[in-house]
Amino acid sequence: MNKGYIKVVLALLSVAGYMQNLVFAIDSISNTNSSNENGKQQSPINPEEAKQAADVAADALNIARKNIENINDYKPYPVDNEEEVTYFKEVNKVYVGIINVTIPNPDSYVGIINMLWDVNGERSFDNAFIKGNVSKVYNENLVIRQQRYKNYLWGKHYNVVANKIEVSKDETAIVLASSDMKDHAKGDYRPYINPLVKSANSFKPEIDSEDVVINGVSIRMYAHLVAFFIKKEANCVKITNIASYEHMDPMNSDGPSIIKLTAAKLINIIKLKDIFKKK
Repeated sequence: MNKGYIKVVLALLSVAGYMQNLVFAIDSISNTNSSNENGKQQSPINPEEAKQAADVAADALNIARKNIENINDYKPYPVDNEEEVTYFKEVNKVYVGIINVTIPNPDSYVGIINMLWDVNGERSFDNAFIKGNVSKVYNENLVIRQQRYKNYLWGKHYNVVANKIEVSKDETAIVLASSDMKDHAKGDYRPYINPLVKSANSFKPEIDSEDVVINGVSIRMYAHLVAFFIKKEANCVKITNIASYEHMDPMNSDGPSIIKLTAAKLINIIKLKDIFKKK
């Protein structure tokens, strides 16, 4: 699937279809995720903003695909007591990690997709996860999320464009990418530049935030790029997870520490093997 085709499809979904999908998307997300219990009403979406969000998501998908095609230029980073191995390489002065996990249950395909797309799905496999919030809806498969995590005395959060794409009947991709969004967080933050998804650098929407973010009780981090490729096969489901973060942790800002923090995020996906094991 070429880049131009993906961009056209996503743009059509976001601009031509967002009006009719908006009510359904908000209802669907509020029914499945407790993050919308505050009942906030979304302001009308600017069609140009929706198109720009779709373009960012399309770029993120293509960049993620490019970076998983060949792992020969990655270096292995074994994880203690885990069969799976994470791999890392440096791209544009940031570290990109990847992990492949096989779930030996082909019937788990839909459940895995639903959990990874659920804004609060991480609660099932990441002990640091606090809460997710859908800050803006373009259509049911293209949103802006705010995800919050535990971190020492203060929490952390990131804002991302999130997109779910049905690549084929048996393959789905979920991509996340941060941009310099106006989330009203209290703090002295420098302008963020995404080093991997360059189209994100002109995407600066204003979004709603949780009170802890607005009050400065959460440190803003960034997901340069996160992607899940979920593929159903005859006897299993294969997941490839690629991720790159700016952790905003001054105590762990050197290369080895960044790799360690990112690897800790990647290996959480291994827990899906137990969650979806065949009965």
